[in-house]
Amino acid sequence: MMCKTFSALLGSFMLVGLPASAVASDIWTLYQSGNCPQCDLRGVGLYGALLWRVDLHGADLSRAELDQADLYRANLISAKLVEAELYQANLSEADLTQADLTGAELSGARLTRADLTDAVLLGAALRSAQLDGAILRGADLRGADLSESNLRGADLTDARLDGADLTATDLTGADLTGVDISKVDLEGAIRGALTE
Repeated sequence: MMCKTFSALLGSFMLVGLPASAVASDIWTLYQSGNCPQCDLRGVGLYGALLWRVDLHGADLSRAELDQADLYRANLISAKLVEAELYQANLSEADLTQADLTGAELSGARLTRADLTDAVLLGAALRSAQLDGAILRGADLRGADLSESNLRGADLTDARLDGADLTATDLTGADLTGVDISKVDLEGAIRGALTE
């Protein structure tokens, strides 16, 4: 599905530290087809873009500005989103299997029923994020800020949470099988997890 807001974005997209020519052809591909697997979209500004069901698997979106973007059911398998800005973005039911979200800003993001199997979220900011029903099997969440987030019914089997902040996080019905919570800040968390 082609992004409805792309005509406005194409002429004014923002790049962080990259010449426009480095990603212009990939932006054009995304605009024309609504998909851009394996594309170089580093530092691109797509604030509020409507990108439902977009195929960006393997794309490099490092430092991209995706605040409030709608990536519902997007294919972001193995995508690189290092230090990407995804504040209040909608990633509901998106496939982020093996995606690298190291240092990404996801505060207030909606990741309801998203698949983050084996994703890397080292030091990611997920404060007040909606992760209800999300699949986080084997995800690396070391040092992540998950405070005040909703992880109701999430599958965190074998996830790494060392140094993660889960203060006031709702873990009702979450599966924590194989998770070492001894190094996790659970102050005020709503625990009710299936396995601890």
